[in-house]
Amino acid sequence: MLYGLPHQALEQVLPGFNRLTLGGCLIGLVWGIVCGLYAGRSFSAVYNGLHKRGAGG
Repeated sequence: MLYGLPHQALEQVLPGFNRLTLGGCLIGLVWGIVCGLYAGRSFSAVYNGLHKRGAGG
């Protein structure tokens, strides 16, 4: 186990994942960017919704 998820679980969730290879690192990088963009979009939608209602300063 390497910091959380076992290798087999990562292979099932991320097709083409190979640990400690250039391809695996690139998939992890892209996956991290996509998750970050999704989280940012989600939080900004909540913030904008609350701000329009007058809940924000």
